[in-house]
Amino acid sequence: MVNSQNIPLIIAGPQLRHLAKNKLSIWYVSRELIDCKPVIQEVDAPTKSQVSIQGVQHIHWQLGEKCFINLLSIDLDSELAEKQRYTYDLTFTYEGKASSFAQELPEMCYSGYAAFSFKFVSQLENVLHGSCRKAHYPEQDSLPQLANLVAPDANDDLRPDIVLFTGDQVYVDDVAGPMLHAIQQVIQALGLFEEEIQGSKIQNSKELIGHPDCFYQRQNLLPETEINEDLEKVFFKGKKKPVFTSVNAQNHLIALNEMIALYLLSWSSRLWSSIDLSAPDIATEFQPRYASEK
Repeated sequence: MVNSQNIPLIIAGPQLRHLAKNKLSIWYVSRELIDCKPVIQEVDAPTKSQVSIQGVQHIHWQLGEKCFINLLSIDLDSELAEKQRYTYDLTFTYEGKASSFAQELPEMCYSGYAAFSFKFVSQLENVLHGSCRKAHYPEQDSLPQLANLVAPDANDDLRPDIVLFTGDQVYVDDVAGPMLHAIQQVIQALGLFEEEIQGSKIQNSKELIGHPDCFYQRQNLLPETEINEDLEKVFFKGKKKPVFTSVNAQNHLIALNEMIALYLLSWSSRLWSSIDLSAPDIATEFQPRYASEK
């Protein structure tokens, strides 16, 4: 079970979300709001000097008692050099101690680098495209191979200039039982905000945890109206379905906090160390399925 006292300060990220000649944006999720100062350093230039920063705009959204999404929009005094590599880090002071993201997350830095890195190109020649993360897909994870492609010592001819993850980036309609159990633990540990749900058997998203239909029977929680009864038949039982449906939707996520938790678990490893995947209290008929999905 995730202990709310052991939540890391940096839950996810940093991720370089946007890069232009004189501007970049860095995204991360934190347990608390922290005042960060970006540091950008030349790698390939002879001087290896710091890049002068004109200004920083920090936008944040609080999604729970211990969950803040942060976006730093950084304006540079001069343009980045074409096809040159740079390192970046975010420095901060927490509880009187100076630190940085690279110091807190050394496993995210490549060998020989004391910070995170990127390469700037203005003309895209090699674009890598991905879509949604699916944790229970019965194959090995492909992201480690992507990490090899962007490593500082990788072949520049193979290195992607940009990586695009389009779509929802996670499968909210195809969720394994153990992942749903992990999602519920993250919601409780981070205190992710609940929401009212209209027209359903439940009135609030917090009622999902412990509900007898929570695991593998979520189709029973759909609003009970004449129109939605027809939709239920189409979505969950019919062989012919509209485009936006899933044949594995018995654990379809319903609340926003569930989707936030899934995203954090799919794009960061930092909450998994405290997750307990022991079978929760679910119907006997679904226990073998839960065990097979672990």
